[in-house]
Amino acid sequence: MLLARHVHTARLRLRPLSPADVPAIVSALSGFETARWLGRVPHPYRLSDAQEFVARSQDKQVWAIEDGAGFAGMIGMVGELGYWLAPHARGKGYIQEAALHLVACHFADPQVDHLKAGYFIGNHASARILYGLGFVEDGPADRRPSVAWADLRPHQPLRLDRAGWARRFVPQIRTPRLRIDPLRPEDDVAFHRLVTCPSIGRMLQRFPADWTLPQARAFLAEARWQGARPCRLALRHQGRFVGSIGVGQGACPAIFYFLDPAEAGRGLMSEALEGFIGWLSEAWGLRQLTARVFCDNPASRHVLEKAGFRVTGTGSGTSAQRAAPAPDWGLDYEAPDPEA
Repeated sequence: MLLARHVHTARLRLRPLSPADVPAIVSALSGFETARWLGRVPHPYRLSDAQEFVARSQDKQVWAIEDGAGFAGMIGMVGELGYWLAPHARGKGYIQEAALHLVACHFADPQVDHLKAGYFIGNHASARILYGLGFVEDGPADRRPSVAWADLRPHQPLRLDRAGWARRFVPQIRTPRLRIDPLRPEDDVAFHRLVTCPSIGRMLQRFPADWTLPQARAFLAEARWQGARPCRLALRHQGRFVGSIGVGQGACPAIFYFLDPAEAGRGLMSEALEGFIGWLSEAWGLRQLTARVFCDNPASRHVLEKAGFRVTGTGSGTSAQRAAPAPDWGLDYEAPDPEA
């Protein structure tokens, strides 16, 4: 899966390398203390080494890490996860922040089943980062070549599989009144009651009026959190299941949701959308979304427009609780440019 070339996290910007980065790269990698932990970095590190690396990296998944002061390091996913920081940028949690985002985007592809990484024995900082992300040892330690040492050095290979990532990366989105988290088996009765309620079900696509509780249980088992898209999460108010919100696949995926009618008119869905959209941007870098709303559901259109969506056209949609296709609106969302 090709990841976005320009990414923003809470404190960082990840972008492609450019020739303008060469002096900063040479400065950061000139010390043996950095080069000793990187397998392919020579010592001494020359201007030509940086120029060649930048040129080779243009079509690869390699990013410069920038903070408010400028160039801070690099991170890449070329066969495996790798990274380094300039000395002045260490100790601030930058690698954890950047890696968490990129690994989440990597596993957002349901076809991906694992990611590899590793560290040279003695690099305790890198080991803490990788184990913190959920990586586990992939066999015994081996020996890998180090250009800086001109020798084979003890190295621990690591692996992160989808199940391990899903356990590590569990969404816990909190808004002033709601908690948004993975669906649970015990949500079955409330989920079934709501989606078979005509006022909700006819606004959704896939749930027929005669949908059974066993079918709901099977659906929730299939929709369990797996760290990938599509995903569907629960909306909880004061500990009670009151609705659901989710997102599909693709670079500009569809967003979908429902809320218990007993909770309508209190701004809870607007609150949920704001929190969920922010999490989608932070966790998966999603900055463009779509939605479709039946034209006899103007309240949902209003909620989406309040969240920043705009109507782009009309069409026709289907619902398992409608006898025939019905007119609907198409809406698009694009997050504001953080650098504007």
